[in-house]
Amino acid sequence: MPFKILLLLCLSASFGWDSTPYRTLQGQAQGSTYRIIYEDKTSADFSKSIDSLFQLIDASMSLWDSNSLISRINANKNLGPFDAHFEEVFIKSQQISKNTKGYFDITVGPLVKAWGFSKTKGFASPTDLQIDSLRKLVNYKNVSLKDGGITKKYPEIQLDFNAIAQGYTVDLIAEYLTKKGISN
Repeated sequence: MPFKILLLLCLSASFGWDSTPYRTLQGQAQGSTYRIIYEDKTSADFSKSIDSLFQLIDASMSLWDSNSLISRINANKNLGPFDAHFEEVFIKSQQISKNTKGYFDITVGPLVKAWGFSKTKGFASPTDLQIDSLRKLVNYKNVSLKDGGITKKYPEIQLDFNAIAQGYTVDLIAEYLTKKGISN
C-alpha cells in the first residue's frame, strides 16, 4: 500500500501542475458587469488601463450616461465632432445595416425606449399606433456622417450602439492585452 501511494505521488509530480497565475478583473461598465481572466506571467496589473478603456468607450457610447457623446447626439446637443471610436462603430454599424438590409439598425433607439429597455421607462406595453409612429424614426439610411458631424433626417432619431459597443470594447481590450504580451 505505501508503494502505491508513493507511486501516485511520483506520477502526479512528473506530470507537473501549471502554476501560471491568472488574474481576474471585474467591475461594472456599459450598463452591465464584466469579468476578465487572463494568464499573468508578468505580474503586471492592467486594471487601471482597462478601466480607462471602459471609461473612454462609456464617455462616447453609453446610453446610461446622459453626458456621453451618443446621449448628447440623441438630445441634439452635439452633432459633431466626435471621437474615433464613435466614428468607427457608426461606420461599422452602417455597413452591417446595409448588409442585413436594415435588420441590424442603430436607429432603433425610440423602439427600445418604448418597450422600456432603457434608462427611462417606456410604455407599459406600446400600442400598435405608438409603434407605427416610432417606426418612421427607425431607418439607418436616415443618419449619416458628413463633414465631421452627424446628420439626422429627423431630430427625434435616437442612436443605440448597445448591440455592437460591447463587442467593440471586448476587441479593444483583447488588442490591448495582446500588445502587452498576454496571449491567454
